[in-house]
Amino acid sequence: MQQCTAGGRFPTRFALIVWKKGDDAVRPIALTGSHVGEFWALRRALLSELGELPGGGGAQTLEEASRVYFLSHIGRDLFCWGIPAEDGLAACGSLCLFERLPYPGNPAGKEGYLLNVYTCPEFRGRGYASRILEEMIRFAGKNGIGRLWLSASDMGRPLYRRAGFSDRGNEMELFPKSGQGPDR
Repeated sequence: MQQCTAGGRFPTRFALIVWKKGDDAVRPIALTGSHVGEFWALRRALLSELGELPGGGGAQTLEEASRVYFLSHIGRDLFCWGIPAEDGLAACGSLCLFERLPYPGNPAGKEGYLLNVYTCPEFRGRGYASRILEEMIRFAGKNGIGRLWLSASDMGRPLYRRAGFSDRGNEMELFPKSGQGPDR
């Protein structure tokens, strides 16, 4: 059995399945509510690997919130794909959909944010993330989604560039605190 721990204390076990890189038989599957455990295991491993998994009770709180979100949004405005292994998922990726005001280049205003694209270390180098990304792009094209965007890790950036994504240096973010706002 292989384990995808990425430094986490709750490993997900996988039976090692040997596929050759480029094996067309390996296809992403659409995730459903029944995959919530596997989804969280890979999300947890990703956050741990990036150094973003909260310590203490924060990880448990994040897990509970992630499970609730996944179960209430999957198949509506959250679409996820994974590469199955015998006892779980070897890789996964998510696409969160939303609409905004139409703008030049996207008159429908439909957008998709890609996140949680992750492959367990022992399954890397087999093209799994590329296949999941291809599936997300195909889904976007079939569903009239006019823009896909993401925040790329250093490791993921080459994958997205090969797929045609370009760098946009003008985006900013803020995490407002409750009650924060201008005094008037």
